[in-house]
Amino acid sequence: MEPISLVLLGLGVVLTGALVVVWDKIIEWAQDALFPWLDVIAPWLGQLARTALVAVNRVVGAVRKAAIEGWRELRRYLLKVTEQFERTASGRYLVRIISWLRRSLEEQTVQKRTEEQTVAFDDLPADVQDAFLHGRSSEVDVSATQDGQTGRPELAW
Repeated sequence: MEPISLVLLGLGVVLTGALVVVWDKIIEWAQDALFPWLDVIAPWLGQLARTALVAVNRVVGAVRKAAIEGWRELRRYLLKVTEQFERTASGRYLVRIISWLRRSLEEQTVQKRTEEQTVAFDDLPADVQDAFLHGRSSEVDVSATQDGQTGRPELAW
């Protein structure tokens, strides 16, 4: 598999993982608040909303399954991804993304790739901002986080 294909697959999996996390909250909200409210004000509309949610949930379920399978395939090649964050002298923040990847399953050689970008504080994830405000540096194991979101940790490095 070509490296660019792996990157695109990884990006798709991460974005889909975000949708899956939000989707669970949408289902919970619909069951706890939307459906009971619709049942009171317009029962026919509540049934219509349930039918629509069932149809959409089938699609999201298929996307969720494809995302998990895509992540499992990607993890066969992508051994680990971390993001390191550090404050620079200019008051901006350096984001260093480090990936360990093997080009083929037969090859034991691991390729390490590092990419860096500088961002404003507001562009950092909330948990990273919190760490800096508490005087700590921050590093995120992206692969482990994604393993947890898909519910299927695959490889330990």
